[in-house]
Amino acid sequence: MYIIQISDLHISLALTESEDRANVCQEFEKLIPCIQKESPDLLIVSGDLAAKVPELNSYRYLKQTLSNLGIPWVALKGNHDRGTMFDAVFADNFSTGFQCWKEWSYASILFFDTSAESLPQIDLQALKDFLSQSSHPVYLFTHYPPIAVGYRFFDEECVLPWRDSFYQILSESVSPLHIFFGHIHYEFEFHWKHTHFYSVPSATLPIIPNVSHHTLDKKGPYFRKIMIGQDTFDTSVWSTASFQGFYTF
Repeated sequence: MYIIQISDLHISLALTESEDRANVCQEFEKLIPCIQKESPDLLIVSGDLAAKVPELNSYRYLKQTLSNLGIPWVALKGNHDRGTMFDAVFADNFSTGFQCWKEWSYASILFFDTSAESLPQIDLQALKDFLSQSSHPVYLFTHYPPIAVGYRFFDEECVLPWRDSFYQILSESVSPLHIFFGHIHYEFEFHWKHTHFYSVPSATLPIIPNVSHHTLDKKGPYFRKIMIGQDTFDTSVWSTASFQGFYTF
């Protein structure tokens, strides 16, 4: 199973340029040839498809562009994607609550919606039950990180309100657990016992974190490759610049 993960597109058609002086639509469209040439089995967009304020035309533009790829894709909600507008536009391609997308004898791919502001007790219990019964590696995709990432803005100001409850359930898994998320806009990787955490930088607004502020990372846009096999697993972050030596666009 070959998966490409992108995240935090923050698309806005209302503005020529978005915050941090980046043309988000232009950056997003740089990714399209890379994704097409890679031809993954699944493309996952792990949240924040919208800018600060969701726009109907921006969502429609994204839906059309992603559908034209001819690749199966799933979109998760981010903290900028709350509301019925997202549900209506992406009705055929989004995951809500807890969902087991696919399961084999050697692996499971799960989605968990972290856009709810209040504790989603039913979905968390469903996730807990699933993990307690799993006997093989689990690959979980979400928007918010379930742990602290060492950067104050994302650990204290822009944080999942029920992060501790989410993490508690994940920490009780007895099977190898690989968790993929977006939200923080930069690459992060952490391993603790049999639990592994990976972020993907923003596809359009990747940042270089700093103690007091962050600056735009000009080496993007970025995406994450994930290979899952019966006896294999591999993942790494790539940028469109990484492909210039391989492909001519």
